[in-house]
Amino acid sequence: MYILPKGEILLRAYCVNQRFNKFLQNFGDLVNDFDISDIPDWLISRLYELDSIEVVDVEGEFLEPHSEFFSALAQAVKVKGYTSVFFREYVDFFFELAEKGVDLEIIVSEEVFKKILAEFSEEFQKGLSLNNVRFYVSKKKFRFAFAVSENILSISFYLRTGVFDYKRDFLCRGDDAVRWGNDLFEFVRNNSELIDMQKLR
Repeated sequence: MYILPKGEILLRAYCVNQRFNKFLQNFGDLVNDFDISDIPDWLISRLYELDSIEVVDVEGEFLEPHSEFFSALAQAVKVKGYTSVFFREYVDFFFELAEKGVDLEIIVSEEVFKKILAEFSEEFQKGLSLNNVRFYVSKKKFRFAFAVSENILSISFYLRTGVFDYKRDFLCRGDDAVRWGNDLFEFVRNNSELIDMQKLR
């Protein structure tokens, strides 16, 4: 059976539409709760690539990162991510990954950067001296936080009220989700400044 080019386009559009429907079914009405305006349109148009998205309800302390986040990244070889929310647990966790030789590229907001320097200056400078660590500060406070490894994307959002949603996180698996996460990272990194030891002196 031979499919003409027009038919192939229609078939691909149908498949994309089916994946969009699956994403919306998994994400549910939560999309109405979150402010996703900082995600560029060209990535919004590819949200179907996150059709494996799973909602993770955070249990325990209100302002602690969830255990699934740590479990998902603990065995990673390479981790990229951005946060505008300060978790002390993140500092220890990513420092441990860095010492294990995991390739890290981390971007934080200016506010988070100031807190790290104030509370973890020694650990930060030690981590920054490692060859496998690259650290950036974003020029804008983006209203989301995420980390992506070679096989999983973990992402959280701000509510439309302007408050970060500490109680829910989302995990996405598969090549498409990882590619989407890497592209989001490139977007944020293009709006960030690399920090090195020279700039801290």
